[in-house]
Amino acid sequence: MRQSDERDARVGYAVITAAGHELLDNATITARETCGELLRHAPQDQLDALGAVLANLIGPGR
Repeated sequence: MRQSDERDARVGYAVITAAGHELLDNATITARETCGELLRHAPQDQLDALGAVLANLIGPGR
């Protein structure tokens, strides 16, 4: 869905709909369950290393 900016008619924003929120919520649950399943046997030191790499990709302050 598109929403215009009240202060600037040249600007428009993409807005997620209620159906989109529901789809995103379901996808998030599925992704967490899948990750948990895939990583359940990984040793803690490997998970720590993976966490460090992912944190580095995200960047500071996030």
